[in-house]
Order: sequence, then C-alpha cells, then structure tokens
Amino acid sequence: ARPSLLAPAPPAEEEVGGKLPSGITFYYRLTVDPDTQRRRALGRMVDPEDPSGVSYHLEFDPPPESDPALAARLVPVEDPQAADALLLQRTASYSEEKAALDVWFGMLDNVVPIEANGTVDEVFASVIGKVEEMNQRKEEEEAARVAAEEEAERLRVEAEEKAEEERLAKEAAEAEAAAKAEGE
Repeated sequence: ARPSLLAPAPPAEEEVGGKLPSGITFYYRLTVDPDTQRRRALGRMVDPEDPSGVSYHLEFDPPPESDPALAARLVPVEDPQAADALLLQRTASYSEEKAALDVWFGMLDNVVPIEANGTVDEVFASVIGKVEEMNQRKEEEEAARVAAEEEAERLRVEAEEKAEEERLAKEAAEAEAAAKAEGE
C-alpha cells in the first residue's frame, strides 16, 4: 500500500501509549454517502437576476413556495469545483485514503463522528447535540478535576493540622517532663 496523501503516516504501535492528544478541542467528522454528496453538489441553483448571489437547492434548500416566479428563474450554479467528473475523482480519492484516515483519526481522543445524510436541519441538530454532549462531558471532567483538587487540598490541610497537633502535644509532653525533672 502506498503512503496516504491526506493523512500523516501513523506512528508505530509501540510508540502510541493510548490516544494521542490534540490541539483541537473536538474534530467533527461528517460522513455522507456518495449519492448524497453528488446530489448536494450538483443540485445548487441561483437566481441570475439577484445581485446578492443567494443560492438555493431544489432538494435541500428550495426557494420559498410563495414565490413561483423565483423558482422559474433559477438556473444551475456553474461551479467547476462541483463538476460531476471532479466529484467522482474526489470521492474515489477519499475512498482510497479512507482506511489510512480511519487509522489516523482513530488515534485521536477528540473525534466526534456525525452521520450527515439527513437534511441540513437534521445534520445541524445532530452537530448541536454532539457539541452539547461534548461540552457536558468537558464540564463534568472539569468538575471532577476541581473536586479532586479540593479533596487533595483538604487532605493536605488535615495532615498539616494533625502534624501541628502532634508537634504541640510533643512539646507539651517535653515541657511537662522537663518541669517534673526540675521539680525533683
């Protein structure tokens, strides 16, 4: 197998001691089947009379039903990046690299997979749900860390107080013994 063009070579198994840390808080990996990718990329439409360049998608983001004239004016977006042949090439390249990418991302501790074949609203809701879930987990981890630090501090103070009590008791016993020895 040739090296991946997209992912760095994974470290040898003996080099990895668990998951690798990342400078990115979370990496959301959206998975979409090739047919949905193609339909999304090739179904974009634009109103040539609208200078703002607002685009629509007849399946995923249709124009308002209240404006049939707008729908009649829409023309396909001329986007060389979304050309059918280029999409097929990109999908094939990704398929070739997917195994290496899966290995690489599998070593990270912050990958959040998102199934993105639904509507824009469904995918957005899924991402928001994962963000909230991950933030909740981070908050719980932080609360546990703070509680552990507070418990460690409480135990340290308790140990210092006990040591001080023992020192004072020893000094008192020594003073009492010295006073007794002086009185004899």
